[in-house]
Amino acid sequence: MTNDLDYKLKTWGLLRMVNSLSWRDDQDEIFTTHGPNFYLPINQKKAIQFYLLAFGRNKPTYYIYQYSLGASYRQAVYSNWIFLSTNPYLTWPETQSWRQVIELDIRLEAVFGSI
Repeated sequence: MTNDLDYKLKTWGLLRMVNSLSWRDDQDEIFTTHGPNFYLPINQKKAIQFYLLAFGRNKPTYYIYQYSLGASYRQAVYSNWIFLSTNPYLTWPETQSWRQVIELDIRLEAVFGSI
């Protein structure tokens, strides 16, 4: 379940408050994500997203297990269905005693259809 709250910032961006909840049947566990995202379009094919997120779970009781701060650059590389994105980010996971971890994702995405 996702409940995103969007607020258009004039003509130059979008502020989105992300709130999502997912339930894993095999573990009978609930995971949540909360936080602000700021989307800044560069042109028709390129955009940057900045975010600050908190991740929670419900076992043994509900608690935050990780924070994440990052930016994602996304570009359409072929038409409007193949994208390349790079995402450098910092996380502070509970499993690392809340020490900062530097990470980088590079992703090639293909969208084959929509509902």
